[in-house]
Amino acid sequence: MTLMMVRHRIKNYQQWKKAFDDSAEVRAEYGLRDGWIHCGATDCSDVLVALRCDDIERARRCLDDPECKASMREGGVLGEVEVFFMEKVCDVPAPEPAPALSGTA
Repeated sequence: MTLMMVRHRIKNYQQWKKAFDDSAEVRAEYGLRDGWIHCGATDCSDVLVALRCDDIERARRCLDDPECKASMREGGVLGEVEVFFMEKVCDVPAPEPAPALSGTA
């Protein structure tokens, strides 16, 4: 599974999210599918979007699409947009709970 990761700063999350949602059809045209949105733990103006894609070059072209650029402007994206692609390598299972220490229970 390939993920297109897009990180950028935004003015306002609600404004950005509306523009992001409104551009779903444009993303779909470039083969970008479902994914995740994360924001900074202490700063929600730092946004990371991870979207599944099958074709890296096709997905990259989405960012050059005039509708996509307009959506980013309307959403209040600030400054440069960082884009990179990642492949899933493996799952990481949750660790087993540590046994209770003797004499502490």
